[in-house]
Amino acid sequence: MTELQKLFLIYTCLYFVIKGALFLSFYVVLIMLERQARIKHAKCKALLAQQRSSEQARWKIAYDLFNKRTSSENPALLKEAV
Repeated sequence: MTELQKLFLIYTCLYFVIKGALFLSFYVVLIMLERQARIKHAKCKALLAQQRSSEQARWKIAYDLFNKRTSSENPALLKEAV
């Protein structure tokens, strides 16, 4: 093997080692970011559920009136359709 071929093999090996290290580091960073995003999503989902339940408790009378009105309107619409 000539000196140039040895140099080429060394640089090729170095290239693949660096490429593998970059891939591995990006993969680890991606896993960490995904974990943080999942935690943040769960917190937001819990917060929204809490806000919805508190809103429903505050507007319970309005929701009950709306549900009563819509439940009485739906059979009338079905009778007209038939």
